[in-house]
Amino acid sequence: MATAPESFENASTPSRPLVERVRERVDKAAASLGDKRRERRGAQTLGSKAPRELRALRRVFREMGRTQRTARRQTGQAPSPVVRDAARAFRAAPSMSALVLVAASLDEVGLLSW
Repeated sequence: MATAPESFENASTPSRPLVERVRERVDKAAASLGDKRRERRGAQTLGSKAPRELRALRRVFREMGRTQRTARRQTGQAPSPVVRDAARAFRAAPSMSALVLVAASLDEVGLLSW
């Protein structure tokens, strides 16, 4: 199995639970999002999920997608059906647990660099 390239950011300690590492990424993404006024207006149309949280989840999901595609190109690894299924589940119902499953599937095939 090919190894994933070095992370471009400071890697979190791999011994930390995956759920904690994903939560940390989502929290960082949420902190970088702005415009609270737009957020309040969007809350009326997006239902119960907080817009900032949803946007942060999607941002981390897209980041993971870009990173794994780059890693696959560098290693010559084929797309993984496990990763694809987890990504589809996240797109259908974005949530923290679905994002953790995406991260776990990437980790399983050696494409999670953090």
